[in-house]
Amino acid sequence: MVASVAKGKGIVLSGYHLQLISDKAKKGEAGGEVSLDLGISKSEFSIDKKAVSFSGCDARLDLGTIARILGKRRHNDCFLLRGDSPPAWIYLFSDDYGVVKLYEPKMDWPPTLFINGSYMHTIGVSKPTEEAFKKANALGGTTGNVLETGFGLGYSSMWLRKLGAGKVIACEKSPDVIEIAKANPWSRGAFADRSIELNAVDAAEFIKTLPSSSVDGILHDPPNFNNSEYLYSAAFYADAYRVLKPKGRMYHFIGTMTKENARIHNNVVRNIRASGFSAVSPSYRGVTATK
Repeated sequence: MVASVAKGKGIVLSGYHLQLISDKAKKGEAGGEVSLDLGISKSEFSIDKKAVSFSGCDARLDLGTIARILGKRRHNDCFLLRGDSPPAWIYLFSDDYGVVKLYEPKMDWPPTLFINGSYMHTIGVSKPTEEAFKKANALGGTTGNVLETGFGLGYSSMWLRKLGAGKVIACEKSPDVIEIAKANPWSRGAFADRSIELNAVDAAEFIKTLPSSSVDGILHDPPNFNNSEYLYSAAFYADAYRVLKPKGRMYHFIGTMTKENARIHNNVVRNIRASGFSAVSPSYRGVTATK
């Protein structure tokens, strides 16, 4: 992805949308409807002999360029288009995570992040925004200030606000993830909401700066255990316990309990209890705990 791709909204098309346009062009059709924001809305497009143009904007895309993209990239890949500039693949190589890209599971679905071979959301049974709701809802409609340890694409932050949080204090240590989120049409609400405070810092560093008993809830959605073991540690949970107000709740996403990760689940529960939390109980693909 080219530098500073997130400056300005532009058009965002996935390979699915490019395939739709290409199919119509091959059939000799004059145009049709397609989403320019990965399914949020629909717009008309028209086709001439060499290019496609889109209603309501100055973007224009050469049919030969579409063919080359479809020959090299997957339908799930997403591209940003502004004016006559070549489409920019919404992809970065991160020092922290390796390959990071915006990934549309199906045509006109909210995208997820593809990070070094793994998806940020479960995409086989639900949309990424639906899973974000389940995570946010696990806090039980916590009001007041909520600390979110992994902003990602901002879906959970937006749901926390819709479910009653007065303010979301979110952390995201990867500038590359933030850059891609800014290019994602489905993330725009998170950046527009002034009650969502995004801090470009590691959650384990940030939480140490917060005053004791200063947040009403914590949504802890860390990366994979193998990449961030310290975010599953007793030391981190002790900091979480300190910053929570009395009777405050923490939801900790771990992943579906399997034979392979049962040890991680058990260690998480043991470490949370050792940090002083009570009422540690299973929740959506993780656990909730109360101070």
